[in-house]
Amino acid sequence: MRMNLTAAHLILNYGEAIASGDKFIKEQQGQILFSLRKTGLMDGALKVTLQPVSTNIAATGPPLNFGLFHLESVTGSLPFTLKPGIHNGDTVVFNLIVDNGEYAWPQEVVRIYSPTATPVVSNPGDDMSLWSTSTDWGLTNEDYFSSPMSTTDSPYSNYFPNNFTDITMKYPVDVTGATAAALTFWAKWDIEEDQDYAQVLLSVNGAAYIPLCGKYSEPGTYSQDFEAPLYDGTQSYWVKEEIDLGEYLAPGSDSTHFNISFRLVTDPSVQADGFYFDDLALTVLSGDVTATTAAGPVGFDVISRPNPASDAIVLELQDGQVWNQEAEWQVFNALGVEVFRQKATGRSLVLDTINWNEGIYFYQISGDKITRKGGRFIIAH
Repeated sequence: MRMNLTAAHLILNYGEAIASGDKFIKEQQGQILFSLRKTGLMDGALKVTLQPVSTNIAATGPPLNFGLFHLESVTGSLPFTLKPGIHNGDTVVFNLIVDNGEYAWPQEVVRIYSPTATPVVSNPGDDMSLWSTSTDWGLTNEDYFSSPMSTTDSPYSNYFPNNFTDITMKYPVDVTGATAAALTFWAKWDIEEDQDYAQVLLSVNGAAYIPLCGKYSEPGTYSQDFEAPLYDGTQSYWVKEEIDLGEYLAPGSDSTHFNISFRLVTDPSVQADGFYFDDLALTVLSGDVTATTAAGPVGFDVISRPNPASDAIVLELQDGQVWNQEAEWQVFNALGVEVFRQKATGRSLVLDTINWNEGIYFYQISGDKITRKGGRFIIAH
């Protein structure tokens, strides 16, 4: 059973911000949208700051302060201005920071500047002609993000027990020559937690479908698709999911085709409302642009496994990355107290956690020339 993150933060003045909006920035001035939810019981204001990381950012707006009740949510936006010399295809990196006055929790936000980014698929959720499906998936006007309909696994009813049902694009999408790609859609769900699950999957050039990791997905339990990204539990209001597909592109290839699928898997016990999605788009940046790599701090993608862990956990760089700068690992407990610090060497770190207390821990990697990259893991003996 996953630990309840809200319960783990009850003693803190803690809130979690999630950036939303499109992967591609089309103008030199814009806004980073976010949602903030306070999960701590301790009174106090939370400050949200947009910090420039890449050197192609000219300025960001002043921080916003929020006085929220426990479990209250709010949406907001912070403005930014990019430098005049930015090129089509350049990567733009921010840190979205939540600060309670004592501790700060950064979240890396990566965007791509591209006035020419093109949606190659745009499905408003009211037309099934794009999809091939089993008899279960269909349109509904029970709930939607944009009128008049959305797509769901079980229109006008709860989903069926012992079910394995997919909805898949009828035809692959040609993304040959693209240098960046992002899948976005609005979603909400009510799915038996830790047992049933939904996934969004990608097939490249007709190969096996791969579950995709998004902002709102979670790793599966032993009763699900173990450690694969999936959706379960209850998300009662619409959220915008955004998934970077850049790692699946092959810019030098003669042919690259994507196919998208959604899946629902259920067991024989609880039947709930299911998974809804709306306003799906697949947007790409074509290869005929002059893109430059923004100078500045270097960022890394870090995974923790297994999560939850018991006796040991591995923190590891993805995709063969290696350190080329001075950096340190730091781990903090739920109170914000540092419990581990070590210089980063190699691609991975193995933590002996057999004597650690159960609970939520936060890790980060930082250095003078490295973007701070954070995450969290659970210790459950």
